[in-house]
Amino acid sequence: MAVTSNVYEQLSERVCGKVYPSYLKVLENQLTAEEAKFLVDVADGKSEAELGQIYKLDEKALADKIQDLIAHRYVVR
Repeated sequence: MAVTSNVYEQLSERVCGKVYPSYLKVLENQLTAEEAKFLVDVADGKSEAELGQIYKLDEKALADKIQDLIAHRYVVR
């Protein structure tokens, strides 16, 4: 569980600039640990090629994953 919480803390820091305990609960409720880690990697500037390799996604699957996150408003264009 500590690893999972760490992912949400990392995402909170990227989004808010610091960790807010109440925001961690929102993140944990709305995102899987994998989605949170993916968003941390996006926020860290990983390229599409790097993301594809890390998450073992081809170009279409990666585009679908990003579109899903946009549709759920986790990523805003």
